Amino acid sequence: MAEDQLFTQYAQGNAIAQASYGGTAIVNVYQDISTRSVDFATLATAQQQLEHLPLGAIPDITPLPSGSRVPFAPNPLFVGRASHLRALATMLKDSGDQDERRAKIAAITGLGGVGKTQLATEFVHRYGQYFAGGVFWVSFAEANAIPAQVAECGRSGYLNLRPDFHTLPLEDQIRLVLGAWQSALPRLLVFDNCEDEALVAQWSPPTGASCVLITSRRAQ
Repeated sequence: MAEDQLFTQYAQGNAIAQASYGGTAIVNVYQDISTRSVDFATLATAQQQLEHLPLGAIPDITPLPSGSRVPFAPNPLFVGRASHLRALATMLKDSGDQDERRAKIAAITGLGGVGKTQLATEFVHRYGQYFAGGVFWVSFAEANAIPAQVAECGRSGYLNLRPDFHTLPLEDQIRLVLGAWQSALPRLLVFDNCEDEALVAQWSPPTGASCVLITSRRAQ
């Protein structure tokens, strides 16, 4: 498929559009969420790791950071799209400015079947190694399935936030995961098949070092 069928877009800030087409805005789920603290040594190492993310040469596929939740393995038949991979790397690389940090959001857009999810998967397996806090993939195809997927990110085998995490109510599990996502530890969040910017506003961390990569059929 031709590379020009895919487009990458970038946004930065504390808020994306809260509603579209005259719809009702969704309240951001991060309201009153306590940010998970990160010790200085861990944070310094993670920031240095992200600084090494290359913008020119495309890195080799490597294992993802411990705790990552990604349902797709690398595709051995994937070829090309180098310009898109480099563009996404440039969009999402951290500026290193802790005081003025804003959520960074990049979008891969195009018609159905042009390879948006494949490109996101390739990016994750090549560049995810530089996000020490892990990579967390959430399908946005069904809005009512998002909360359970977010909660799963905090369980044993992933973020492993608490020994009794699996016994907590779903709402408490989600709050713990969101607190980790808006911390100063660099993470990559993938919102796959997201067609509603209200959902982007709802689930994108309003602060911290997480970056968000979206795939969408919407051109804007």
